[in-house]
Amino acid sequence: MSLPHNFDQFVGKQVVGPTDEGLDAHTRDEDMTESNFIEFLKVEKMNNKTRDFKLVFDDIEQLAFSHALVVVNRKQIVEKLVGYLRGQHRREEDSDKESDSDIEHGVFHLEAEKQEEQDENTDFVLKGKILGLIVALIKDLRSDIYDEFKELILPEVIQLIDVQDVDLLDQIFTLFSYSFKFLIKQIRDDISDFYEVFSHLLTHHNKHLRHFAAQSFSHVLRKTPIDEKLVALISRPLENLSEDEQLTHPDVSVVLGVSDIFYEIMYGANGNLHSKSSGTLQTLLEFSPSNGTKF
Repeated sequence: MSLPHNFDQFVGKQVVGPTDEGLDAHTRDEDMTESNFIEFLKVEKMNNKTRDFKLVFDDIEQLAFSHALVVVNRKQIVEKLVGYLRGQHRREEDSDKESDSDIEHGVFHLEAEKQEEQDENTDFVLKGKILGLIVALIKDLRSDIYDEFKELILPEVIQLIDVQDVDLLDQIFTLFSYSFKFLIKQIRDDISDFYEVFSHLLTHHNKHLRHFAAQSFSHVLRKTPIDEKLVALISRPLENLSEDEQLTHPDVSVVLGVSDIFYEIMYGANGNLHSKSSGTLQTLLEFSPSNGTKF
């Protein structure tokens, strides 16, 4: 899979000032009397005639007849959406197919392989729609959905990051970018616990994904005081480096990931330094790890 080498323009557009076109044209931004989530469901019901999305719609519609119901049922809705990201519906279908296969003695193996490839492509499209629904839900509920976002949504989305589908990757980072816009206050107030989860992406073995994650997260950190406490937090993954003189490949990813974060905080538009760069650099130079962390 070929990945773009720089996502800065995308991240800047999504986080600093996303427009409705940046997600889907049918999501609304500021009118809290209407529901982005319900609107997304309705539009997809009209435009998406696949069996898989009909299953999603029938499962969720009963929980989302109104904005008030979406608020009341938010955890149940999130759990169902996360379940679809995990592919639970696929596993149930596969179990049924395995039973049929036992009866047929494996006669249709070739057809089954072709069907499996089609199902995988369909699954990518469905998961992209699920991510769009989650973004719409975040736009509706904002601070009220933060706990579910951190504990349920974020870990599951990070699990998807190795997917070999560029369109789905685009949807994943669109989700991150909108999350950083609408949940930035909650993330800043809970920066330690949030970083504990998100750092798995920031130290990813794929340099392009790692770089994109650092660019996205830097928009949050630039709105946070860059002091010794924050530097120690960002550097925390370095505590687990190997004691060997020669760094292992996973260790290299961790070192580069932490470096990318500080670099992106200081990197400004058009190759210039960001206004945060001076204070960040001074804090880094004065920082002295108290627990023997390599720095």
